[in-house]
Formats: sequence, C-alpha cells, structure tokens
Amino acid sequence: MQVWDIGGQDRLRKMWNYYYENTDALIYVVDSADTERFGECASELHKVLSHENMAKVPVLVYANKQDLPSAKNPQEMVKVLELDKLERKWYVQASIAKNKTGLAEGLDWLNTTLG
Repeated sequence: MQVWDIGGQDRLRKMWNYYYENTDALIYVVDSADTERFGECASELHKVLSHENMAKVPVLVYANKQDLPSAKNPQEMVKVLELDKLERKWYVQASIAKNKTGLAEGLDWLNTTLG
C-alpha cells in the first residue's frame, strides 16, 4: 500500500492531481465538528472525484473527531458531503483518530471493497 497525506492547505490543492494516477482508493478525512468548513470539504471532495483518474475509485470517509459534542454522525456526513450523488462505492466511518477509534473498521471496509 502506498499512502500519501496531501493535506488540505489551499496552496497545496492545485498539486493534488499529480497524485491521482494509478490511485485505487481515496481516504478522505473530515473534521465532523467543523461545520464552518463543510461546504468547502464537499466541494473539494467532488472536485477530486471529477478528475478522470479518480472516476471509479471507492471513497472511504473518516468522520473524525466524533468525541466532540458538535460532531456530525456518519449519516449526517453523507448529506453534508452529498455522497448519495456519487456513482461509486463509498463508506463513512465514525472515527476518533487521536485514540485510533474506527480506523481499523474503515480500512477493513476498504480492504473488502478492493478485494
């Protein structure tokens, strides 16, 4: 498995497309408590997935920071990210990265999906 952490800084986003060739899956980590950035998160996700090299890749979304009281649950994140509009396999996994909650379950789904 080759993994790239290509963070969300604005100045780096224009470089993301260099990583798309030969991509088998996308893992998209979202701060599920940062409601002010939900629109931006959804827009950037759909922009990435519209690239020709990303046309059929499955998407694992980690709805991170579920330990925070304002965190949206996975069902709410489906709506926020408009995942139901995608014509591909996708899955939203609740997670708390700082204590590794949900990380293995998400990767299990991805492993099964990639078969």
